[in-house]
Formats: sequence, C-alpha cells, structure tokens
Amino acid sequence: MTTTIFRKDGNTACIACDSRVTWIDNDSAFPLRWFDSTDFRKAITIDDVMYGFAGSNAMFKIFLEYYSNRDDSEFVLDTVVKLAKDHRVQFFIIRYDGVELKLFGYSPKSDNYPEIFRSSADSSIPKSCYAIGSGKESKEYKKHKISKNAQLPIMKIISANSKGLKKAGMLDLNERVAKGNLDLELSKQAYFACQNKGGDLFTGGDVNMSQSATREQIMEQVAIMNRMDQEAKANGAVCASPINATLEVQQLKSMGLKAVSDNWIDSSEKRMRLYKKMEKSLITSI
Repeated sequence: MTTTIFRKDGNTACIACDSRVTWIDNDSAFPLRWFDSTDFRKAITIDDVMYGFAGSNAMFKIFLEYYSNRDDSEFVLDTVVKLAKDHRVQFFIIRYDGVELKLFGYSPKSDNYPEIFRSSADSSIPKSCYAIGSGKESKEYKKHKISKNAQLPIMKIISANSKGLKKAGMLDLNERVAKGNLDLELSKQAYFACQNKGGDLFTGGDVNMSQSATREQIMEQVAIMNRMDQEAKANGAVCASPINATLEVQQLKSMGLKAVSDNWIDSSEKRMRLYKKMEKSLITSI
C-alpha cells in the first residue's frame, strides 16, 4: 500500500508518502482493490516529531489513537510493537525527532520470511535517506532514491505504474476497482505489469509530505483509518502493504543493525493497561 521515504538534506528533513489505500487478500497478499484517498496521511508530524508508516493500517491507527505526548511517544510505539508481535501483525513506523531516525516494527517469522522486531532500545538508522514499504523494492525507487527531492521517487513509481498498465491494456483498472474487487488472476497481471515497468501497484494517488497535525486532525485520521479497516474487514480483506522481510533484514544487516532486537519490552502495569486498550482496538480492526 505504500512508499514512505525519509530524506534529510543538511538541516532540513521530511517524510514523503503516497496516498493509496489497498485491500490485501489474506491468503495471497495480492491487492483485491485500492482507493487513492485525498484525505488519508501515511506521514504526519506531531509535537515536532515526524512519523511515517507501512504495513498494516491498524497499527498506525492504534498508535495515533493512543498517542498522548512527545515524551511518552516511544513508550506507546513500543507497546504497539509488543501488540503486533503477540498477534503476528506486520508493520513499520519510522520516527524522526530532529536528531535520530528510529525504526519501530514487527514482521512475523514464517517458512519464507525471517522475523523482524525493532523497538526504542535499538540503534537508530544511520541514513540520510531511508524508505519503508513495498515501493522501495521497485526499479524506479532504486534509480531515484538519491534525489534530494523525497517526492520524486514516488512520482516516478506512479508514472511507471501508468506505463505498465497501459502496455498491458489495463488502463481502465481504476474504474474496475471502483466498482468491486479484482479476481486474483487479474490482480496478479496488474501487479506484474507495474513491476515490469519499474513501478509498484501498492503505490499510487497523491504524493504528500509530513505536516504538523493538531489533536483534532490526528483523531480525524484515526476515524478515516477505522472506516477503511471496517470496509476491508467486511469484504474479507485487510488494509495493508506487504513488507518483504528478507530484503529488510538484508538492509538492516548492511547498516550493522540487528533485525531482531536483543532488548525486550517490559510488561509493567502501566504498559499492560495500555496494551489491553490497544488489543481491543486491534481485534475490531482485523
């Protein structure tokens, strides 16, 4: 569902993201349907800290729902990681506070993919440019990732998608998904048509930059994502973007970082009170 890019150039930093919302088939992880939202934000700035996400919508929604203040934000994020681990939900959230870029996330171990478990206690990401989401695997992202303009790689991915769908004779696909779900075979054809041109079908819509949000605007985003999750759930899908854990592990190791933290997240009374509230939200979302 996404390409989310952090870029720092000198003293200036930003997070850019697309606006596509994708319903994923639970079994195949191919897209069933997508919506290019105009009011949904995958990157947001709260109390002068930037956040961007990829993976399951529900986890970002839960973080925003239970966010209270800057000082407690890492505590809340760690609790989201603990929740995701216990329920085997895949997600990444990047956090930049003007000094450090940190990656919070979990990806469950399976027969095909390794586990990822990252919390506040882990080392920061030592990069001035770092991306999360399915789009980072695309040829267009790799070609343009060093651009000082964080929006450019996403624009190129979206352009490549259009070229791929045109070549495959599938330019009417957006009209089709507006009316209902795609069958699996057509979904696969569209996915590979975009990939072959260097794009990523999970990336689309508008290209947005992280902007400061009030508490009211944060709760508007929670309401938007809740509506998305309920619509997807009613159709046997989830709002998510699959993350290639194998490639993510390789990248973390190349930076000298561990994919699975040696640190553990405590089960203090304060954390478990918050955890139980989050768990109720998660159960109603997926």
